[in-house]
Amino acid sequence: MKRPTGVTAMAYIFLFMAYSVVNGFFMLLFEGPPKPRLLSPRLLTLSAVNLVIAVALSVALFKMKNWSRLAAILVCAVSLLFIPREVVAAHGLADLVRAGLRTLFLVWVICYLSQPRVKDAFRTA
Repeated sequence: MKRPTGVTAMAYIFLFMAYSVVNGFFMLLFEGPPKPRLLSPRLLTLSAVNLVIAVALSVALFKMKNWSRLAAILVCAVSLLFIPREVVAAHGLADLVRAGLRTLFLVWVICYLSQPRVKDAFRTA
């Protein structure tokens, strides 16, 4: 069975997320004076974990691995738990819009990957 268009779009979005992590990391390193708090080992580890997850999910979604469907659902469900914190910590309308768009994306991933035809596409791949 051919890979559904939504899965391809999702894989590209996860790949873009990986690019964003790398881009953000390099911006922290090379832009302006060093910011010790932003370059803490904890933040660097979290960034590395996010990068690995995003790349692994992207590649596996392109290859239609069933575990990637389940992992994407799990990652998005866990990410939804952090949305209220983002809303409370928002400093303006832009932060609220970003949190809203992120929420819509996470819910879309969960709903889309839970559809029977998408499940079947992963099983037959």
